[in-house]
Amino acid sequence: MQLKIYGKCTIVLFVLILSVIGVGALLMFNFDAVADYKFLALGGFVLYAAACFFGYKTYEKNVDKRLIQKMVLKGDIALANIKKAAPFRVIRDTSGKNYVLWEIDIEFFDKEFNAYEMTIIEKFNAMHPAIPNGTVYVTHNPEKPEQKFIIQNIMISHVPSLAPIVQSYESNKKIPIKYLNVYYKDGLIVETYKESIKNQKKAEKEKKKIDRQ
Repeated sequence: MQLKIYGKCTIVLFVLILSVIGVGALLMFNFDAVADYKFLALGGFVLYAAACFFGYKTYEKNVDKRLIQKMVLKGDIALANIKKAAPFRVIRDTSGKNYVLWEIDIEFFDKEFNAYEMTIIEKFNAMHPAIPNGTVYVTHNPEKPEQKFIIQNIMISHVPSLAPIVQSYESNKKIPIKYLNVYYKDGLIVETYKESIKNQKKAEKEKKKIDRQ
């Protein structure tokens, strides 16, 4: 799904660039007609270009987050076990920030505990070294099976209506569960809790060294 979103963002950006160029060309070819209002016309063009730029930046940054939030609030989630993961492609946003798309093989369980296997593509922090095997929650709508995103743990814990769904999975002893820590930091981070504690202690030590200097 992230690959489709990246492609859609590229198309939207291309259309916006063409529209700005088109408006600029129209203004140039008809400059004599607006000569008496040239500063107003130029100001309007600058505002239009700025609105397109900042509007796209907002869209690019939030398009996947809004879709995930919408599905989570509707209860469209499923428990999934990561089986295998490998880096797939490096992408870059309009700010020049790099991300890595990973291909992830998962086995997920719907609310009736039926198991399915599929490969999803997710956008991760560019410095994320590896994705461990373990349990996460993903978005799941049977009518739109391609809309699969890994959900941050904080989103699961902050939506009370999801508690019965989570409890139903955890009460099923036939489903192996080994939760991973999932959070967002310039792209997704998925790691074991042991790794999270280790990284947190490392960050605290580095902060203390900086404070002493």
